[in-house]
Amino acid sequence: MAPNDQEILLYRYTPVLIRSEPSGTVSTLISVAKKSQTFDPLKVIPGLMNVPQNHRNEAIKFEKFCIDELGRTEKNIHNLYLFHLAESDREDELIRYL
Repeated sequence: MAPNDQEILLYRYTPVLIRSEPSGTVSTLISVAKKSQTFDPLKVIPGLMNVPQNHRNEAIKFEKFCIDELGRTEKNIHNLYLFHLAESDREDELIRYL
């Protein structure tokens, strides 16, 4: 199955959207991922890598969703989740994850 137009736009523009509207972008990513059989979270990793420091919790929210809800096991998602947890004030969550 090929990705739909909405997914293609998200893959392309997540790096821009996450900088200007992190919360809305993550909500949209989660919504699309829940509904779609073709959504690939790996394609939005570059955008999540550039999330502003003060909005890292939004990236963590999406990464946790991918791991817990979608059951994704790719190293890229887990490594970025680990990185964002380590740079945040969520020490308890980091220790539980490790």
